[in-house]
Amino acid sequence: MDSEASKILLSTLTRVCSCSADSCVLFLLLFRNGLTVAIGQLTVCTAPFIYWRLDNNAADARFLSIEDKKKAVERLRANNTGTSATESFKWGHVWEAFLEIKTYLYVAMALLLK
Repeated sequence: MDSEASKILLSTLTRVCSCSADSCVLFLLLFRNGLTVAIGQLTVCTAPFIYWRLDNNAADARFLSIEDKKKAVERLRANNTGTSATESFKWGHVWEAFLEIKTYLYVAMALLLK
C-alpha cells in the first residue's frame, strides 16, 4: 500500500473506531491475513468437488448438445489442441518454449512484480 494512502486509511480508522493507531494497524493486518486464510480454505475445500465434476474434454461435456460437441471437437482438431494429437509428449515443444522470449518475460514478471 502507498504510504500516503496508508496514512489516510489509518487516520480515518482511528477517528471512526476511536482506537489507537497501533490497534488499528493490528486490525488491518489481521483482516488482510484472515481474508487470505479464509479464501485459501475456500479454495482447498471446493477444489476436490470441482475436480470431480469437471468434464475431461469437449466430447464428454454434459452442458453441450450433441451438435455443439461435434463443433467443439472439430474446432479443437483444426487447431491440433485437446484431441488425440496432443496426448503424446514432444521434447521439441520444450525446446521451443526455452527459445521463446515470452517465456523469459513471464518468469521475470512473476519474480519482479511480487
